[in-house]
Amino acid sequence: MEDYDAVYFPGGHGLMEDLCVNADAGRLLTAALASGKPLAVVCHAPAVMLATRVHGVSPFKGYRVTAFTNDEEEAVGLASRLGGCWRTN
Repeated sequence: MEDYDAVYFPGGHGLMEDLCVNADAGRLLTAALASGKPLAVVCHAPAVMLATRVHGVSPFKGYRVTAFTNDEEEAVGLASRLGGCWRTN
């Protein structure tokens, strides 16, 4: 993180395919949070926070997050296009 000023994960359905279980993404988010530097996770990107659950607990536990809900995906007819991260608990 010392080489970066911030971390930004853009939204979109593409990241729903595999980033929620990507260990590198999880480590990057965890390091960014610990650094105190700006961290932006936009649109569908909060799904990437699932990758931070080392030993079952995310460093984001207790944070308030706003993102698309499963119901919203179903309402607009896009739920079938989502990858493996959709409905991951």
